[in-house]
Amino acid sequence: MLPAADPADDLRYRAAGWWGSTTLSERIADLAAERGADVAYRWGDAALTWQGYSDFADAVAARLVGEGIARDNRVLVWLPDGGAVHGALLGCERAGAVAVGAGWRAGRRELEYLVERSGAVAAVLPFDTPPGSADELAARLGLRLVALTDLHEPTVRPGPTGSTGGRALGPSELWMLNSTSGTTGRPKCVMQTINRWVYFHHKAMSFGALQADERFMSVVPAPFGLSALARRANVAIAVIVSSAIFSFLHLAPDQPALVTTNTFVF
Repeated sequence: MLPAADPADDLRYRAAGWWGSTTLSERIADLAAERGADVAYRWGDAALTWQGYSDFADAVAARLVGEGIARDNRVLVWLPDGGAVHGALLGCERAGAVAVGAGWRAGRRELEYLVERSGAVAAVLPFDTPPGSADELAARLGLRLVALTDLHEPTVRPGPTGSTGGRALGPSELWMLNSTSGTTGRPKCVMQTINRWVYFHHKAMSFGALQADERFMSVVPAPFGLSALARRANVAIAVIVSSAIFSFLHLAPDQPALVTTNTFVF
C-alpha cells in the first residue's frame, strides 16, 4: 500500500466529510448495476455505457494481472481522449496498479522520461500509435503491454488474464501519477488519489448546484469546433481552460443556446 496522506489526516478528513470510503471502481460498478444501458461517455460518434465502461475496465485489469503486474506497480497509460482512456485508468485501479497518465501529444522522449522517472513496468496502448505499433513502442520502452485493438468500441487484445480479487486500490492510496508540463523544461507527475478527486467533486457539485442528470463536456485543451460540439451534445456544463471561454463569449450573441451553458473555468 502506498498511502498518499498521513493516516491521521485521512481519518480527520473522512470525519469532516471531505473524503470517503468508496472508490471510483465501486461507484462505477453501482452505476453499471443501476443504469447500465445509460451512456457514461460520448466522444465523436462513439459512446460507452456504464456497463460497457465497467466491463472494459475489468478486461484491462485482468490483462494487467495476466502480464504479471504486481499491486502498486506503475503502468503507463497513453491513449487519446475518449472512453478508452477512462476505462483503462479504472482498470489500473481494479488491478491495484498505479496509472502513469501521459498526454496524447507527448513525444517519444517525454514518454521515455516518464517511464524512467515513474518506474513503470507496463503500458496500456492503442494498437497503432504515432511512433509505430504498440508492440514496437512497448519494446522500445522496455514495457510489458496491454494493447487495445479498437478505441471506437474499446476492446482489449486477447492475451493471458488473471484474477483481480482483493487487488483494488483503496480511496486514499496512490492511484495515479498524471503528467503535466514542468517549469524545468521536463514533465512532472502529480500524485492523485480517489479521495482527492472526491474532495474536488464535492466542491464542484456544491458551487455549481450540479445534478445527476446533467451532461458534462470536458474540453482541456479546447479543440476546434468547441461551440458546435457543445450545441450538438446539448451540454449543460463545460469544463474548459480559461482561454477557451472567449469562444463562448464571442459566439454568444449569434448562438443564444450557448449563453445558457454553465461554464466552469479551472
